[in-house]
Amino acid sequence: MEPPVPKLNTIAALLFSLLCASSAAQALVVYDTFALGDGDLDVILGQQINGNDIQIAYPFDMPLASGDRPLETITLRLRNPGGTSGNYTLRLREDVGGVPGPVLEEWSLTTDLVSETDVVFDSVTNPVLVEGATYWLNLKIDAGTGVGWWMATIPKTQDLLYANTGDLDPTWLVPASEYLIGLATVVVPEPTSSWLGVVGVAALVALRRQRARA
Repeated sequence: MEPPVPKLNTIAALLFSLLCASSAAQALVVYDTFALGDGDLDVILGQQINGNDIQIAYPFDMPLASGDRPLETITLRLRNPGGTSGNYTLRLREDVGGVPGPVLEEWSLTTDLVSETDVVFDSVTNPVLVEGATYWLNLKIDAGTGVGWWMATIPKTQDLLYANTGDLDPTWLVPASEYLIGLATVVVPEPTSSWLGVVGVAALVALRRQRARA
């Protein structure tokens, strides 16, 4: 006696699970300053660029030909100097006229990182990043909660903005000279067409087998 043939929806569910597992294993890095090299330098938060407690924002462009992708993770290399701690807030923002705009997703982190640590911020809401669009990584430390170091690359840039307050919508300022680039990656999933093909063929085969037995 032949074993019963699983129903199509059962097979489809199993294949979909395999597809999800495979897709999760694939990743597309759309922004990577680690590739510039760790300069063992730091972007100071909670101290001064030009006078007061600050927050900082770096822009990045979603690569052309990447397609529209949901956010998966953001990784920053952080440290708290001298055993201090701090309440970090990371915001992913849209671009509006060349400045950080609406917040797409926000994360909070309270920690005392005694050494350089790659902190992974997993996306919960998975906002879709649009091909060719500009976004901002905006990091701050709440006033009075300590000092944070966003570890930085060797190269410098003026392609960033900072603010002298921790407000949600502050007055954004351009640094007077080149400044450090915070170490960061932005990762989105990269679906594999081969797995999509496997799912389609397997489901079709299962359907034909069921029809043949009907």
